[in-house]
Amino acid sequence: MKEGDTEALQWFTGFANLDLEHIGPGDKAKLLVEATEHLWPKEELKEYQSVSPVPLPAEIMEKLQWMVKVPSGESAEYWTAVRQSQAAVGETFVRYTLLTGHPSPENVKTKAKPAVVQVVRGHDEVLWWVAKGYKVPYTVKLLPVAKSQNDYLTLKIFMLLDGLPQHAIRLCPGCKRFFVNPTNREKRFCSERCMRRICTAEYRQTHKQAYNGYQKDLMKDRYKEECNKRRQVGSDSRRKSKGGSHANL
Repeated sequence: MKEGDTEALQWFTGFANLDLEHIGPGDKAKLLVEATEHLWPKEELKEYQSVSPVPLPAEIMEKLQWMVKVPSGESAEYWTAVRQSQAAVGETFVRYTLLTGHPSPENVKTKAKPAVVQVVRGHDEVLWWVAKGYKVPYTVKLLPVAKSQNDYLTLKIFMLLDGLPQHAIRLCPGCKRFFVNPTNREKRFCSERCMRRICTAEYRQTHKQAYNGYQKDLMKDRYKEECNKRRQVGSDSRRKSKGGSHANL
């Protein structure tokens, strides 16, 4: 796994989770800047051409026109492309979780073995070039060649996921947001807050009678406590009124 792959995956999951309909001006400006780096491989293309001994063939460059001619960041076309990219990234994550058997609450309860319900096959190419020289470490330059931005993003995300555990991308059953877990430890929830909320709801559902009894006892205790407070206030007010009447005598 290359350095920075996890950070890139973190960006893509955050991007997939964004509510673009209600995004604030500051977040939108930040997104438009970051999107150029992650959604269009212009820098990857420059890097590849800097080490490649031969220019890219005309038929390849014809395929790459979508990545070369990036719309202006101030245009409506750019924002439309960002929206379409978000849908493509979200779909790729959904396909990945289906392929790797997402541990949904339903599967956990029934102990059902997840089945591969979809196979992802690509129809694009990958250009590669090996660089090696005096005191230069062995390196491989890869450039996904895709016919569209959506295909490129799918290929890029799967390349980032290569070598990671199968549960590297998950959909949190609590907040319904994607999150990255690059460790070998399986993780159902994106945070402890979501875990506690869902586990509490599940406990209340499975132990409904016990929970209702607990709530009744709790309400009784609160009612008794409130009654005692009222009695205490009434007793104090009567003492004060008697003390005041004696003082007048």
